[in-house]
Amino acid sequence: MIAYKDYESAIKNCITNSYFSIVYFSETDWTQKSHGYNCCELYYLYSESDESNPFGAAIFISPDYLRQLSTARTDLSACFNGGSAVCEFNLALSRNEKRRFFNLCRKITDAAGYGADIIEKTALTAILLMLNQKWTGQPRPRADRSRNHTVNIITGYIDAHITEKLTIQMLAERFFISSSYICRIFKTETGTTVNQYLSERRIEIAKALLADGANVTDVCAESGFQDYANFMRSFKRSTGMSPKKYAGAAKKKE
Repeated sequence: MIAYKDYESAIKNCITNSYFSIVYFSETDWTQKSHGYNCCELYYLYSESDESNPFGAAIFISPDYLRQLSTARTDLSACFNGGSAVCEFNLALSRNEKRRFFNLCRKITDAAGYGADIIEKTALTAILLMLNQKWTGQPRPRADRSRNHTVNIITGYIDAHITEKLTIQMLAERFFISSSYICRIFKTETGTTVNQYLSERRIEIAKALLADGANVTDVCAESGFQDYANFMRSFKRSTGMSPKKYAGAAKKKE
């Protein structure tokens, strides 16, 4: 499959052929918006970009093709349906999941010749399975269309990089606005501070990982906490118990 260079061409191919398309984009070309066409949209942001790797990828999928991929037991369109006509959400992927997403996108656009259609289908199915598993197993914030656009962009970036080191100063430098302005508009629009939002999102990820049986030390790193002691304090303050006790309680419920 060829990788398209612009959204419009990719969307046109998606709709015309009832299939799916991929666009790789640079950091300067990055925009995330609902294009108003009858197709499902996925946007994946990389942590870093260089000359050999694009900044991110957008995947446009025909709803008809999505139904073909789904089965009676597995609805691959679940993560696109939020009970409304337009559903936007952000999912935090672990480092391994980010790497897998990237590799699967490359597998699709590198496919050529005999069996290319099967490779494209299986790779896209793997992406959708991974995202739907995250969708059903991990709490996720919805993008609020009535909220300040800048705050939506910032929260989207935070969610895409939640497992990495993030500070208010880093966000300020990233979006070319002052730290004080970020703090002010974020608190006004969300009712919480940036640091509280970071902590709450990471704790939700930690809870999901602990429930899956992950080691407490690994959970600390995989959920984005940079300091073990801070992770322990934040987790207990939020849940009322230590990560180890939480994991034990989750196991008993199984």
